[in-house]
Amino acid sequence: IKNNLEICDNSELTSLPDGLHVGGNVKLIGCNNLTMLPKELKINGDLDVRHCKNLTTFSDGLIVVGGIWLLNLLSLEKFPKKLNVGGDFTINACRRLKTLPEALTVNGDFYLEGCAQLEKLPNQLKVLKSLVVQENERLISLSYELRVDGDLYVYNCKRLALFPDSLKITRSLQLIGCDKLFSLPNNLVVFGKLEISRCASLWSLPQELSVLGDLKLSSCTNLKKVPKILKVDG
Repeated sequence: IKNNLEICDNSELTSLPDGLHVGGNVKLIGCNNLTMLPKELKINGDLDVRHCKNLTTFSDGLIVVGGIWLLNLLSLEKFPKKLNVGGDFTINACRRLKTLPEALTVNGDFYLEGCAQLEKLPNQLKVLKSLVVQENERLISLSYELRVDGDLYVYNCKRLALFPDSLKITRSLQLIGCDKLFSLPNNLVVFGKLEISRCASLWSLPQELSVLGDLKLSSCTNLKKVPKILKVDG
């Protein structure tokens, strides 16, 4: 297919052919009997999949040159082990999703929201712009080799307790409503602003903390001390 492929509100569609190559964008909305995307699917534009309630699997060999938007895929459970997203990547309200690709590179922004079964991010996650993680109620840790070249925003991840020791934030870090978070990595450097709010279990900041922007702390009711070496340039 040289141009775009758009299929909406089709309850009869059960599959697409393996090896499908689409020169433009692919939009699949309300295809309720579609259970998997085809193997070796190549899309030169964007992939937008929404409200396909029985879609469980993104098959191996998926290539998307543009961005990916996944919304309200209530049965989605499986991705390929390796995925490179050429643009932004949004996953919203995929409530059965437990794992992401082991090697995941997002060349734009990555928005991850409302994935109730997801417990951790993949160890080989690279986000070349900003990462927004929001309302993922079982998420307990970020990946150990997490690389974010933009901002990192974490909102209302109630079980998140651990951050990787090697974490470096090239722009800003915002942590809001992370009730179980009790500490941050030592020698943490944030090249933008650092904002921490409503993190009730946080009792201390890193021993050596450098923030090149503003530092804002609010409603961290158990915070007992600030580090001896604290550098704030904002």
